[in-house]
Amino acid sequence: MIYLLTVFLLFAAYWTGSLIREAVLGYGKQHDHSDLDSFGTGEMCLTGMFALFILWEADALTVSYTGISFSTGVRFYIMMVLTICAISAAIKIRNYKPKEWYSDFVIPKSFIPAVIIFIIQAVSYFLFYPDLSDDRTTESVLTILYSGRLHFIDPDTGMTNGYAVSFYGRLPELDSFYAMLAAVAGGSDLVYAILYRVAPILMLILEYMAYGRWIDIFCGKDNEGRKTAGILYSMLGILNICGSFSPDGIFYSMIHRGFRGENLVFSVLVPYIAYLCYLIFGNKRKNRIIYLLMAAAVTLFAADIQRSAVPVIAVMIISIAASLISRAESGTEKRRAG
Repeated sequence: MIYLLTVFLLFAAYWTGSLIREAVLGYGKQHDHSDLDSFGTGEMCLTGMFALFILWEADALTVSYTGISFSTGVRFYIMMVLTICAISAAIKIRNYKPKEWYSDFVIPKSFIPAVIIFIIQAVSYFLFYPDLSDDRTTESVLTILYSGRLHFIDPDTGMTNGYAVSFYGRLPELDSFYAMLAAVAGGSDLVYAILYRVAPILMLILEYMAYGRWIDIFCGKDNEGRKTAGILYSMLGILNICGSFSPDGIFYSMIHRGFRGENLVFSVLVPYIAYLCYLIFGNKRKNRIIYLLMAAAVTLFAADIQRSAVPVIAVMIISIAASLISRAESGTEKRRAG
């Protein structure tokens, strides 16, 4: 039953992302429908997951500063998530026929090899022992669960005396999110299953969703494009699997350190932020700025500054510059053609 957590998170992310799309993009109204059409199921789940992370950031930061019990914060968070899902589902069912959103989950035949490769990757989390070198995630999660408080006991020493936490240190980290999942699932006995199996599978799905945005741009939605997209998704999976041969690469980390925040940064946030910069600055999709701000907020949650904010800022600068140059060249070509 513990593995149903991934399914629950994805459905919660879908409904949350759907509600955000309704609010931000004005789906069903007379706006830029080309932008609405490009905002598919994968991106709804991705942005919805970012929103769930941000909600937890706010909840956990409140728990840390007020000193209330961790379990109280978890209950409040789950109530917020269920409320959002109920509101989103009610709006969706009211405005659209059920078959219209059930059809979002149809898998094309050309994607079958990619699905098989994805399953192989997911199964590997049950076969390979994770690489725990230079990692303290397990200790941090267990410390939160045993103490029932956030930022109360030093995970390294187990002491409270002299354990001073800075403002940035109080920003909720991914460890606290895993602790919340463990608390929902049943307690500290399930920490290892969540860290080494549930979390990596979730990160793997988010990686496919993030890279899928670029694949959709390159391939389009016709039959030939879908075949090419299936090949590219398969290649992404093969890169992850073959990454086992190089322990210094991000693809190795996705398979053997799937629970670490660096995967959220480099495999999810970096490609998606680059995609958003392309849309906003290269194609003038200004309504996507809210998603860029959401992704930037998640970087504070994913890992420390050196391994999150710095690479994300670098990618944003490069992507914005490339998008502006591309748009300027395109405008010059149109004026010449005219």
